[in-house]
Amino acid sequence: MRKDLPPYVRVKRGGSGKIYLYFERRGVRTKLPAFDDPDFWVEYARAGRGLPQSPTTKNWRALVAAYKASERYSKLSPRTRKDYEPAIVFLTDAWGDADPRKLKRSNVIAVMHENAENTRKANDFKVVVSRCLDTAIDMDWMTHNVAKTISHLKPKTTLNRQPWPQDLIDKFREEAPIGTRARLIFELCLGTGQRISDVLSLRWSDIRDEGVHLVQRKTGRALVIPYTATLRDTLAQHGRNEWFIVAGTNGKPVSYRAAHDAIMRVRKCIGAEAYDIHGLRHTAASELAEAGCSDDLIKAVTGHHSTAMVRRYSDAARQRSRAKEAQDKRK
Repeated sequence: MRKDLPPYVRVKRGGSGKIYLYFERRGVRTKLPAFDDPDFWVEYARAGRGLPQSPTTKNWRALVAAYKASERYSKLSPRTRKDYEPAIVFLTDAWGDADPRKLKRSNVIAVMHENAENTRKANDFKVVVSRCLDTAIDMDWMTHNVAKTISHLKPKTTLNRQPWPQDLIDKFREEAPIGTRARLIFELCLGTGQRISDVLSLRWSDIRDEGVHLVQRKTGRALVIPYTATLRDTLAQHGRNEWFIVAGTNGKPVSYRAAHDAIMRVRKCIGAEAYDIHGLRHTAASELAEAGCSDDLIKAVTGHHSTAMVRRYSDAARQRSRAKEAQDKRK
């Protein structure tokens, strides 16, 4: 046995006479491969940093465990971990014994297309696979990530998203009275014409006499949006016990998932599953267009930089308005 082993490496002899190596420091002992094993120095360095040892069995079950023990996973938010859990369960159960080194790009794409009706789930699967393969590269299992450059699926509903019709807006307000979380989110999105991420970040200090003050996260644009009458009444009747307007029980802003679930419960009750939260931004632009606002006036509320995007929201409303005006002139 070698006598020039590196620091903290201890030699132990088993009952059968077999020799074992351990990294031992501060009372913590970590088993190491044999000194002539190609993985010895990798595991020695890992043990010295206090990181978990890499698994010896190169399958998806072991790789997922290594990924969940890594900083790639530990640094994720609780919400993101929850979103990734279905993909992790699939990799562990369906592909558990398979060798990640034999994964083909087409395997990942096939699973994504099997879940194409839920693009978020499909895209989360691709991300988790890619993160696991990056972890495998770190452990010298492989040198190339076949999932890295796979494109995300685009939601089929994006191009078909429509503004909420007035009858469903009325039904939503009947189903969700003022004072409920769903109604507050609904009126903030519709009244300001902003993205849900900006609405959930609003504080009561952003509500002033002249309107709602905010800085859009996506564009960085600062806006002051005067109230609609309905939004003013909603805010006036809502308690101000928290720092954030849409706050959870801990006083922090609610998550997107909580906001989505609150709105979805009402949508299911009134048969509005085809109309989502982002559709309220379309609805605000559509209402402004029907009121005769120019593209510049609409952009002043929604914060869009692109006139083309505004027209995508407003052209249908303008067509209806102009057609009505034209028909009213018929004898």
